[in-house]
Amino acid sequence: MNDTATGPWREALGFIDTLLGAEPVRRENLLAELALTRPELHSRVRALLEADAEATRTGFLRVPERPESGTDRTAALAPGTRLGPYRIDRELGTGGMGEVWLASRDDGLYQGEVAIKTLHPFFAHGVLRERFLREAQLLGRLTHPHIARLLDAGVADGVVYLVLEYVRGEAIDAYCDSRSLGIGARLKLFGEVCAAVAHAHANLVIHRDIKPSNILVNDQGQVKLLDFGIGKIMEGGGPDERTELTQVTGRIFTPEFAAPEQIRGEAVTTATDVYSLGTLLHVLLAGVRPFGERTGTQVEHAVLHDEPPSLAASARDVAADIAARRGLTPQRLARALAGDLDDIVQLALRKEPGDRYGSVRALADDLERYLRHEPVLARAGSRVYRVNRFVRRHRVGVAASIGVLIATLVGVAGVVYQANEAKEQARLARIEAAKATGVKDYLLEIFNANSTKHPDGAEARRTTAEELMNTATESLIKGSGPQDPEVRVELMTLLGHINGQMDRFPAQEALYKARIRIAEKAFGTADVRLADAYNDYGEFLRSRARKEEALAAVNRAVALREAQRDDSSWTRGVSELELGQITLIDYAGETEVPVQHFRNAVRILGQLEPGHELVRAHLGLARAYEFKGDYAQAIELNRKGIELATRV
Repeated sequence: MNDTATGPWREALGFIDTLLGAEPVRRENLLAELALTRPELHSRVRALLEADAEATRTGFLRVPERPESGTDRTAALAPGTRLGPYRIDRELGTGGMGEVWLASRDDGLYQGEVAIKTLHPFFAHGVLRERFLREAQLLGRLTHPHIARLLDAGVADGVVYLVLEYVRGEAIDAYCDSRSLGIGARLKLFGEVCAAVAHAHANLVIHRDIKPSNILVNDQGQVKLLDFGIGKIMEGGGPDERTELTQVTGRIFTPEFAAPEQIRGEAVTTATDVYSLGTLLHVLLAGVRPFGERTGTQVEHAVLHDEPPSLAASARDVAADIAARRGLTPQRLARALAGDLDDIVQLALRKEPGDRYGSVRALADDLERYLRHEPVLARAGSRVYRVNRFVRRHRVGVAASIGVLIATLVGVAGVVYQANEAKEQARLARIEAAKATGVKDYLLEIFNANSTKHPDGAEARRTTAEELMNTATESLIKGSGPQDPEVRVELMTLLGHINGQMDRFPAQEALYKARIRIAEKAFGTADVRLADAYNDYGEFLRSRARKEEALAAVNRAVALREAQRDDSSWTRGVSELELGQITLIDYAGETEVPVQHFRNAVRILGQLEPGHELVRAHLGLARAYEFKGDYAQAIELNRKGIELATRV
């Protein structure tokens, strides 16, 4: 059966898994919401539930009460029975694939209580068994005081089981609330969670399901991270690997704590866990999730398309009893969470993985800086990011003013050139002025055309930024507008960036490709001005996870500069920075390639006026050293990056 035929049923199976893990009331709410938003999927899910109910009624696949002679069917576990060397004490919980039991080992080799996870016998073969046993494979890599240990695993009487350290404790959010812990105490517990996740990442394990119920705090106040059942090893088939397990079970995660790339079905990385940790931190501090009580498809839509409210805004709206559990009123809680803590959470919750903290350790370090009353890294990057978000929120206004702004900036640059560089610079100033005038005239022409099309002012104002950008983009690509190649290249660069800010990625790519074609035709294929065009296109391709194409584009920029014996220009430095970022994708510290590219970028850009590219080069090099396990170098480079960011 092909993927088109099985895809809808895989999605239904994935939703069934979510339902089986939900409380009865929430299960009904999820089904009701699904009926409204996805009726076809709701029908499939209902059919599966009805089939399951019929199978239960008729006894299909029922586990017998005691073993039958000559078969591999197993007796149901119950208090007092044995599983290998363990005595079953009581059931702790049950799910769609098996149960969790409290047990004791009484053969003298191990004393104390353990938690035993079992797999239903009728799942004991194939991909669901693979998913179950993967947890043992992942936990076998991990030894950390804040991760529940794997003690044993095996098969007894046909039952597949894992034996885990039993943690007597509460979910981290309930623990904090029941003891009315303040902000500082909550951050310290969260720091222990970060330490556990960072240890997993250092051992190439991604958790993928970080949420309060998977983080317990014991009676001694110690955090324990649980349940790596849907974790992933960062090696093997690569980030786009689609195993039989994935194809059968579909998407398996908790939507309320899932990152955008999980919801889109894209590759998961350590940045995925960073996002989930940001959601957890929002819950611990503000008492609510970033998108409130929304669940199912509603929260998925919000995660993909909406900006999370600030911590302070969330805190102002919480009930008085939630704030009281933090020792504050809602107003005082909002004031306490504004500023640095808000910036830290917002950085962790950015939509694109590459825009978040580079690692869990970086997130934890920023929180430690906050607790020490030192400047935090998140604040340094928040202003630029907020400007980008402002552009997205106010697209029409920004699009209307961008031509005048660019003309002004270029005009000022022209005046400076003329004053400082005499005749040659005066010539360049005239060229730049002509380009600025051409850009301004073209953008004004777009708005004038809209006014002509809609003589009524109110109707003209209702034209969206997307419609204006469609008009401008299509006109340029089709050959309309200014014919001066310098002006056309400038416009394509400008509109390409704006399309990117508006998430119009196909239009952005079309403009970048057209920019390269026009520059090659007008200036020749060996012209060094093409290098900037290839750098921009390479950055775009990297942002879309098209690694090989990105490498080819940026290497073309490098070749153009090398042909001119250029090893020190800003453009060459940006090329090295981009090559470092591209080769860092899927990097596990096995080669020196990203390290060398970032070193080159630091060397070249360090000789020029410091800018955000030099900051990115230092932080990228720090991340490469972190992957190689050279933490001393990583720490030092991160410090330099922070110092540069503060100055810039």
